[in-house]
Amino acid sequence: MLTARFVRDGTAQSPDATNTCVAGVEKNQLILCRDRHGNPMKHGSKPMSMVVLDSTGRPQEGAEATVKDNLDGTYTATHRIRQAGPYTLQLTTKGNADPLVRHGRCLPGPTSVPNTRVDAAGLGMAQSRWLVGRPLAVRVVRYDAFGNCVTQLADTVAPKRFTAEATGPGQV
Repeated sequence: MLTARFVRDGTAQSPDATNTCVAGVEKNQLILCRDRHGNPMKHGSKPMSMVVLDSTGRPQEGAEATVKDNLDGTYTATHRIRQAGPYTLQLTTKGNADPLVRHGRCLPGPTSVPNTRVDAAGLGMAQSRWLVGRPLAVRVVRYDAFGNCVTQLADTVAPKRFTAEATGPGQV
C-alpha cells in the first residue's frame, strides 16, 4: 500500500485543506509518498494520474492536469483550470482503490477588457432615451479571458478606467 499527501511549504496538508487557484494560471503542488509502514519513499513509485472534477463530480471541461514522478519519492502535480468556482482534484495511484481527493476554489482571472460588457438596460433608462444634459447610468460587468465574472475582490489587477465616446446632433 502506498499513501500520498499534498505538501505545502514542506508540510503535509490535511485531507480537508482547501486549495485556491486563479483561472488560466498553472498551479504546481508537491506530493509526498510514503510506504505501507509510513516511511518516506526515496525513489519513484507507482504511476499516478490526476483529473479535475467540477462541482457535480464530472471531469471539468477545459481543465488540464498532469502528474510528474520526480524519482525521489515525490511527485509534482500540475493543474490549470479555466472555470471559476469549486473544483476537486482526484489523484489516483495505480493499485490503490481509494483516490486522494483535494477540494479547491478557482478564482476568476484578471479582467479581460475585450470581454467586459457595458449594459444600460434595466437601470431605469433605455439607451435610446438618453436625454441631453442628463446623466446616463450604465452597469459595467467585467469578465476574465475564460468568461468568468470578475468581482472587485477577485480582480488581480488594478481597476480599469472606464471611458466612453458618443455622437449626437449636438455637443456630447
